[in-house]
Amino acid sequence: MSMAAIGRALQKRGYVFTILQTEEAEPVATREGMQFLRIPHEETAEDRRQRLDDLSRERGVSIRGSKRVLVQNARLVCEGAPELLRQADPDLLLADQSEPGRASSPMPRRFRS
Repeated sequence: MSMAAIGRALQKRGYVFTILQTEEAEPVATREGMQFLRIPHEETAEDRRQRLDDLSRERGVSIRGSKRVLVQNARLVCEGAPELLRQADPDLLLADQSEPGRASSPMPRRFRS
């Protein structure tokens, strides 16, 4: 179940659901009528797409390459999210464990199987 689906279900029950993510997720949040907080960072969306494209060009998806992406994404969340969370003061925090900071993002992924 995606974060957007969880958000829709919570909104139907009267809760406010805010997506804390990089700018790629803002159109999804807006379309779903959810609040959006952008995680501040210096890397552009194009830089992130290029990094994923570079990873997908490797022969298959290497463990080293996948680890590199996961570490970069986790660093983005760990450095950018705490201040936003302090300001938002949420009652509950849902985190996507499958890939910190990215799994619910609508970024295209072109990994070879």
